[in-house]
Amino acid sequence: MYRVSRTIGNHRVVLFVGLGTFLCFRGSLQTAHAASAVESLQEALIKVAEQLKPSVVNISSEQVIKQRRGQGDPEDFFKNFPFGEQFPFTPPRPPGPGGRDKETSLGTGIVVREDGYILTNNHVVRDATTVKVVFDDGSDQPESVLAKVVGTDPEADIAVLKIAKQGLKAVEFGDSEALKVGSLVIAIGSPYRFEHTVTFGVVSAKGRHLVDESRSLSLQDYIQTDASINRGNSGGPLVDINGKVVGINSAIWTPTGGNIGIGFAVPINTVKSILPKLIKGEKIERGWLGIQFRPLSKEAAEFLGVPQGFEVSEVLKGSPSEKAGIQKGDIIVEFDGKKLTSSEQLRSAVAALQPGKTIKVKVLRTDNDKVQEKEISIALGTRPGGGAEPANPEMASLLGLAVQEATPDNLRRFGHPEDAKGVVVTDVEPGSAADDAEITPGDLIVALARDKNRIQTVRSVKDYNQMVENLKEGDRIFIRLQNAEGLIRTQLLVARKAENKP
Repeated sequence: MYRVSRTIGNHRVVLFVGLGTFLCFRGSLQTAHAASAVESLQEALIKVAEQLKPSVVNISSEQVIKQRRGQGDPEDFFKNFPFGEQFPFTPPRPPGPGGRDKETSLGTGIVVREDGYILTNNHVVRDATTVKVVFDDGSDQPESVLAKVVGTDPEADIAVLKIAKQGLKAVEFGDSEALKVGSLVIAIGSPYRFEHTVTFGVVSAKGRHLVDESRSLSLQDYIQTDASINRGNSGGPLVDINGKVVGINSAIWTPTGGNIGIGFAVPINTVKSILPKLIKGEKIERGWLGIQFRPLSKEAAEFLGVPQGFEVSEVLKGSPSEKAGIQKGDIIVEFDGKKLTSSEQLRSAVAALQPGKTIKVKVLRTDNDKVQEKEISIALGTRPGGGAEPANPEMASLLGLAVQEATPDNLRRFGHPEDAKGVVVTDVEPGSAADDAEITPGDLIVALARDKNRIQTVRSVKDYNQMVENLKEGDRIFIRLQNAEGLIRTQLLVARKAENKP
């Protein structure tokens, strides 16, 4: 009995020792697998950082400012980008002619074509008089190349630059639609002038809409990430774990002025849809209804027997909707043959269509105390606030000006009275006749003359283009300008090609 018991005991001891050995071995395998996974992730991150290094550049832009702000200005401190001031500014230079100050700001860009096309944020180069692309910034021998802004889309906050350089390494685009919340992402940029900084995080959310300068929700939707983004990261890539660009870092939300883990990037699929036009210098146009609306509450929708609806609260005068017969109180239940599930979807659906396209909108309307369903055809207009009007290439190179309509948004943006007339200068080519004449973005062109006996009032971009049509090198053109303070000045430009033009 003792022997059996002892034998059983021995067996138990052997069994126990064997089980312990197995558990230790299994634990070692798990530790090894965990270590292997961490090492694989680390190798992937290192590979992405090395792969993108030749394709990520610094953007240096110079703007003319009307007055200096003191250091520590709380308005600067609390402004969130991309809708406020974006960059750590260098101290202003001594005032130039006319008392103008210049400041330099910093952003990031990516190479999108080997023949010198660079992508960045519009706010990085907005109102800039000089833009430079810097390669290998931070090295002993950085290379700075003068750049020309060839296309902008303020709505998506995207701009394309062109430099005189070939053989660049372009990034590879990914698919932002395929991103999932929780996907690993990497942000690369130059925060606070620390060039080629790499940070790591996840996709926190998709489809975010921010508040724009007019205090309304932006049309553009954004990817939210906790990868560290700070001032100077603007225009840099948000990259997936395979090194493909899935977004362009554009904004942060912060009560402190620094990163708190809430950053936003323009989805790369948005960029891909407009990039070909921007490279060609074409204006990005989006459809427009000309209404203000609000979604029905769940209870109101159920009462009316519809899954979702959007009540028209305002119809803008002269808008496509007014012309088509849309009325206040109409409830939109279907747009272009599709039932919509959110306000963002309705905004995006309208903007995705080209101006001039006729679509059908199904509404519920109360008529003679009865709710009736009506189908209304609307010819879409052009959404206000688009990019600069494309200019004739010959004219652009000989004067060095880009202009835009004096819309309420543009007048407010540059500080002009709301009743100001003319066209707004939105870009001045470095080394051009306009640059030499100290014309700056924000100036309002109110009159032009090519003959001293005929000074013509400029009321629109169409007027402007007609007046400078067939301009030749050496031609003289009289320009009357108005600044934000309402002061008038005149300049005589001699048409010529810009010096140091990329």
